[in-house]
Amino acid sequence: MKIYDGGSLNKLTGEVTAQTQNQGVSGVKPKELSEKVTGSPFGGTQKDRVEISSEARMAARLLEEVKSLPEIRVEVVEQLRSAIQTGQYRIDPVKIAERLIREI
Repeated sequence: MKIYDGGSLNKLTGEVTAQTQNQGVSGVKPKELSEKVTGSPFGGTQKDRVEISSEARMAARLLEEVKSLPEIRVEVVEQLRSAIQTGQYRIDPVKIAERLIREI
């Protein structure tokens, strides 16, 4: 993401820094600071803008798709439950040990 502020932010931080250096942080009146932040666009004519990359847009779209998926796949759970109850689900301890060792 890129943010273009037309130089307004630099002007603002410069003004606030100058005020705080001259008056100390406690010397800046909230109303004065608020007027500087919310007042005119600092004399500039450019508008602020934000650019979001295509990768960021794709990531946001994929995140929304993932969020829409169910957390639990009910069909798979039911198949496993049935296989366990009927004794058809077999656990191979050698495969489990091999995978555990690979993970370490």
